[in-house]
Amino acid sequence: MIFGLVGLVGAAGWWSYARKFDDPVAKGAHAETDEAKERAAQAPVPNLALITSPGLWPFYIGYFALPYCQYLFLTWLPQYLSHYRHIPLLQASTLSALPFIAAFLAVNFAGWAMDWMAAAGWTRGGLHRKLFIGLGAAIYAVTTLIAATTESNAVAVIMIIIANAGLSFYVIPFWTTCTDIAPNQTGTLSGVMNFFGIVGATLSPYGTGVIAQATGAFVAPLVLAVVIMLVGATTMIIFFRYRPLSELVAEATAASAAAKA
Repeated sequence: MIFGLVGLVGAAGWWSYARKFDDPVAKGAHAETDEAKERAAQAPVPNLALITSPGLWPFYIGYFALPYCQYLFLTWLPQYLSHYRHIPLLQASTLSALPFIAAFLAVNFAGWAMDWMAAAGWTRGGLHRKLFIGLGAAIYAVTTLIAATTESNAVAVIMIIIANAGLSFYVIPFWTTCTDIAPNQTGTLSGVMNFFGIVGATLSPYGTGVIAQATGAFVAPLVLAVVIMLVGATTMIIFFRYRPLSELVAEATAASAAAKA
């Protein structure tokens, strides 16, 4: 309740501050760049198309995996350390904070690295985004499997810390992709994307608890999370076409019309 109240106070303060500003618009020399002109020319698409266009489904499937895996740690990590690894509660509480400190550092590094790649021109096919999705998924999968099967508490904790860094690599490209492909509908697209993520976040704590109780261990829930992460990342990397939102929707509409004809 205390942290919920802090969140409400923070939200109210941010709203009071942010409502004074208009949406950012390129000005001066920035407005004359090819990128700015291309973004300004992109017409919004119907909101319904954000859900019905098959071209966006790999994007949503990929993001579904992130909160599923993230909320497993958020909800069950202290229980995992104290009851399964038999680490004293006070020590487990301290250790539970370390993965999120690592995530904070990793997420800032990933943002810097993607900016560097974009400036270097390594953006073809969304390479600067998909590379970190694949890297993050691989880091998470390997370290989580080690944490699930090792007998060493120290190794398990270290692997979980690294796994959270992998999740940070994984998450940022999705949010920046919303800005890349839908500059005039970033908020709407990210909201739909986050809806699918929250579905994963809702299923994860419950499903993890049920499986852990049935098996008497956390191995199966962690392995399931790895499978979901790898499926989500593979679907996003292989099947999502990194193109403007209007083109993705137009292609889907044309394909549907052709199929009906």
